[in-house]
Amino acid sequence: MGWRLVDSGSGPLPQRWQQVASDEQPGSGHRRSLPVNVWEGGREVVIEASLPGVAPEDVELRGADGVLDIRAQALVAEREYLHQEMFPLEYRRQIALPAGCHLEAAEAVVEHGLLSIRVPKSRPPAPIRIQIDHRAPALTTIEAEPGSGLQVTRVEGASRARSGPKAP
Repeated sequence: MGWRLVDSGSGPLPQRWQQVASDEQPGSGHRRSLPVNVWEGGREVVIEASLPGVAPEDVELRGADGVLDIRAQALVAEREYLHQEMFPLEYRRQIALPAGCHLEAAEAVVEHGLLSIRVPKSRPPAPIRIQIDHRAPALTTIEAEPGSGLQVTRVEGASRARSGPKAP
């Protein structure tokens, strides 16, 4: 009988710990979610990812169409363990970046299990002013018989026709 993480007592906590321990089975190919923080600082977007146990040569970064793809592998030596809780893991995460990011100029560093990627971005273009054409519209002549109830009024340089009785 091998060493146990917790006693097999009753109750939800020991059962949950046993489940957590048994979820991680040895062998490569086990995937884990990659926790990240993404923030903007000045003229760059910074992505920080937690990669414990991952060597820089085991990290692959690719980018296309404004999406950064992070892949990494945490390797564990194969040997006969008395107790094993660390297993080889594969990490993968895709992150959509804001418009104006230049992935081709990105820089990355792995230090103490933290991957830091700095992606420069363009300054957003200044808003442009759209001129409004303020020429007076062509006037239309309306012919009406006296007493027909059609009244013509002048509104901001243009004529507007309205039917109904004349205003007093």
